[in-house]
Amino acid sequence: MALAGLVVALSACSSDSPPPRTDVPEPAVSPVPSEAPAGRVVPLAGQPEGLVVDGPTRTISAGVLAYVTLTATNRVQAFRLDGQTPKTDRSWPTLRQPNDVGVDPSTGRIVVAGATDSALQLIDP
Repeated sequence: MALAGLVVALSACSSDSPPPRTDVPEPAVSPVPSEAPAGRVVPLAGQPEGLVVDGPTRTISAGVLAYVTLTATNRVQAFRLDGQTPKTDRSWPTLRQPNDVGVDPSTGRIVVAGATDSALQLIDP
């Protein structure tokens, strides 16, 4: 199936909340862990940020896809969760700084939120 992408500009919304702070450096840096991570660690290039699991139960189980946004490379990467190690399935270019991702379970459409562009990207795989 052909890949179709659509970028939709987000409209500014009014709010009583204060404007975001600009004196905080980005990206934030996490402290070094004091102990080894639990479970299996799968290295990813590109600074993973957002994650969503697709499938009827929205749980991590064999055969479903997990989508991860990679902010350093402006991509969203799909992984098939079969066996012990996730397998790379597909990858798509995204708008700048893709911080979050969602999937419509009825259509499989991937929705990516880009912080730098203040926009949504819709991908029909």
